[in-house]
Amino acid sequence: MEIGSGAEDVEKCKNNHQIFVQYAESRVRYSKWPFVVRYGKHINKGVVTKKLECMLLAYKEKKIAYNINMNERGLDCRIIEDISFTTEISRENAQTFILDTRPIEDDCQCNDTSKMDVRKFFKGPCEAGEEICNEVNRMNTYCIEKVNNRHCTPAKCPEGQKALDGFECCYPFKQPNGTEVCCPANTVPRNIEGGNEMCCPEKGPCCREGHIFEQQLDGKDLCCPYGTEFKGVHLSEPVCCPPMTAWDDESPTYHPQEYEYRGDKTPETQAELVKVCKNVNALPVKIDNKEQNDALKTFMRNAKRFIATIGLAIPEGEQWEKDNYRWMADGSKPTWTNWLEGRPYNSEPPAVFVRFAEDGEHWVDSRSALSAVLCMDTPYEGTEKNNDYKTRPSFIAFLMKKHRDEDGLDFSNRYLVEKKNMRRKTTSRDPEATAPPKTEQK
Repeated sequence: MEIGSGAEDVEKCKNNHQIFVQYAESRVRYSKWPFVVRYGKHINKGVVTKKLECMLLAYKEKKIAYNINMNERGLDCRIIEDISFTTEISRENAQTFILDTRPIEDDCQCNDTSKMDVRKFFKGPCEAGEEICNEVNRMNTYCIEKVNNRHCTPAKCPEGQKALDGFECCYPFKQPNGTEVCCPANTVPRNIEGGNEMCCPEKGPCCREGHIFEQQLDGKDLCCPYGTEFKGVHLSEPVCCPPMTAWDDESPTYHPQEYEYRGDKTPETQAELVKVCKNVNALPVKIDNKEQNDALKTFMRNAKRFIATIGLAIPEGEQWEKDNYRWMADGSKPTWTNWLEGRPYNSEPPAVFVRFAEDGEHWVDSRSALSAVLCMDTPYEGTEKNNDYKTRPSFIAFLMKKHRDEDGLDFSNRYLVEKKNMRRKTTSRDPEATAPPKTEQK
C-alpha cells in the first residue's frame, strides 16, 4: 500500500480536510465529515502522530470511518465500527473522516459546510473492497432514501416522536425488556393492563390479541381475555373472572357465585369429596393459619351455615392416628390446626374426615363427610394482574344434599341452583357438632 500523488489535490482544500490512499488500481479517499457522528462500537488505536496513520488503520480494518480526538496527549485515533446517525453539531477538538466516493472535481466544496451536500460522499463508485462498500451502500440508503437532506441529519421529530433507528420519526414504545421500538404507521403507544405499553390504532379501543375491550379508565383501555367475564376494577386493573364466578373487592378474591351445587348423595369417600370440588375447578379447602380460618368462619356465617366439611382427612388405607391427618389438596401435614378441645378422639371409628364444629370456628373429626363441603378456588390465569386475588384461596360451600324448598319443588337433579331465586328452609344443624366427647370404643 502506498500514498498516491493525489496529495496535490488535497492542498486545494484547506485545513487538511481530505486524505487519500492509492492501492494498486484503486483510489480510496476519506474526507472530513462536517458534523458530529454518533456511533456505538469502536476500536481505540491510541495516539498517532498524523491523521494519515489513523486513516491507514481504518482502511486496514475495513471500516468506513475513523475519529480523531485532539487533546493534551496528541491525536487519539478511534476506528468507528457502526454509525448510528449524525447531528448538525460540530466540535473543534474532534473530527470524523468518512470514506468519500465523490469525483475529484467536487473536492473543493468541502470548505463551506453551508453548501456541502454530504449525500454525494456515497454516490460515486466504491473501490474499497466489499466489506467497506457494503457500509457505503448502507450510508447511501440512510442519507438519500431515508433522511434525504444534504447534511444527512434526521428530521426534527414532532412532539412525542423519535428517530430511534436514525431513519425517520416514529412513536416509540417500551417493550417489556425496556428497549424502545417504533410503532407502525398510523399507530401510537398506549398503556395497557399491567402497566405495559403497546402500539394501538390512533382512534378506538386497543386490546392485546385474544382480549376484548370492556371499558376505559383514566385514558387506559381495560380488556379481558376471551372466555372470561369483566367484574370490575381493582387497583386500576380489570378483574377478569371465570364464568359463573363473583368478585369480592374487600378480600380481594373471586369465587363461585351464589350457587348451590347439588348431587344425588353426600360424598362417601375422599375421592368423591375431591371430585365435588374438581368439578367446579376447585380443591378441598386447605387452612394454613388463623386468618384463613377466620375468613371461613365469616363466609359460613354470611351463608347462614355453621358446619361444613373441610379438606383435612386421614388418607384412605391408613389407620386412625391423631397425627395422620393430611390435606387432600396437596397431601401435606397440617402446620396449623384449630381442634375443638378434646378433639380428635375417633368417636365413631373410623373418624377420618374433619369438619367445623357448631361454633363455625373449631374443628372436629367425623366418620363421614357432611352435605356442605368447603372448597377453595385454584389460581386462575385469566386475571391480568398478579395480585392477591390471583393466588389467594377463596372459599365456597357446595351443598350436596337433596333438598325441597317451601313450595315443594325438588332440586335434586339440578346441579346449579341460583340461591337468590330459591327459598329454602334453614338446614338443620348436625347434632354431632356439640356432642360431648364419647368414650373411645375398643
